[in-house]
Amino acid sequence: MLTRIFIVGLCLTLVAPLSAQKLVDPDPSQASIKLQTKVFESVLRSVLDQSGQQVADKAREIVPDVLLAWMSQPSFNSWWTSEFGYVFDVTIPDIGSTSADYFRRAQQPPMTVVVPTAPSAGGATRVAAASIPNPDPMPKNPIVPFDPIKFFSDTVRQALIDALIDNSGGLQIKSGQFVQIVAGPGPQVVPNPLNPDSRKLILTVKGEDLLAFRQGQMKREDLLPKIKEGRF
Repeated sequence: MLTRIFIVGLCLTLVAPLSAQKLVDPDPSQASIKLQTKVFESVLRSVLDQSGQQVADKAREIVPDVLLAWMSQPSFNSWWTSEFGYVFDVTIPDIGSTSADYFRRAQQPPMTVVVPTAPSAGGATRVAAASIPNPDPMPKNPIVPFDPIKFFSDTVRQALIDALIDNSGGLQIKSGQFVQIVAGPGPQVVPNPLNPDSRKLILTVKGEDLLAFRQGQMKREDLLPKIKEGRF
């Protein structure tokens, strides 16, 4: 009987403090901050859509019968902390490798085939006249080699920088905090340990610099070099 009373008393002692605990009240600004991140995610999605359309239009100008397409859809994972600020993790879809390879092959000039003739009576081999280089009377091919993947990467990079400067006004930021965009492709289906993924772009700007720009104390050309750009 004493053992049973001791066990019951121990259980009551353990349960009482747990039941007395209260959940921490949520930050009243959390809902507003979440809305701000969702709005800016929409801006970034529009940036990717426009950049994809630019590379598709440019590709059709050069090779009309090629169709470049994404392998997946972009995705976003964003968060905020009072110590750091905002982080927007953007997964950029890859352009289909099959269509990109076809596009590159379509730009390659036709190969010149040299056909040797049969040996002459003296034993020397004569080369057909067609193989002798002559000035090309036809105009040169106006097509300039165009890499759609590099063009898309450069376009997205610049568009993300522009969005960070021109379209982040809805983000509540303080001095000492940051706004950071981490953009890169999704994980490889078959990872290659000898070729690690090092294509992530990291753009970071200080809150005080953004505030100075918003308040007219800093010009756009002065803010641009203050955006830290890294790769990982």
